Amino acid sequence: MSAEKNNSLKKVLGLGFGIAILIGGTIGAGILRTPGNIAGLLNNYWLIIGCWIAGGLYVLMGCGAYSELATSIPKA
Repeated sequence: MSAEKNNSLKKVLGLGFGIAILIGGTIGAGILRTPGNIAGLLNNYWLIIGCWIAGGLYVLMGCGAYSELATSIPKA
C-alpha cells in the first residue's frame, strides 16, 4: 500500500491555479475576437502580417520558457 501512495499525484493545485485558469480563458476568448478589429485599424496588409509574425514569435518564446520549466521537473 505504501508503494501506491508514493506514486500518486500530489494535490498542489489550489485557488491561485483556478484564478489563473479563469484569467487565461478570458484572454483566450479575446484572442478569437480581437484580430478582426486590429486588422480593421491597420489598413495595410503588410502591417497585419507583421503583427501576426510578431505575435507568433512571442508565443514561440513563451513555449520555450514552458518547455524549460517542464524539463526542470523530471518526475512530472
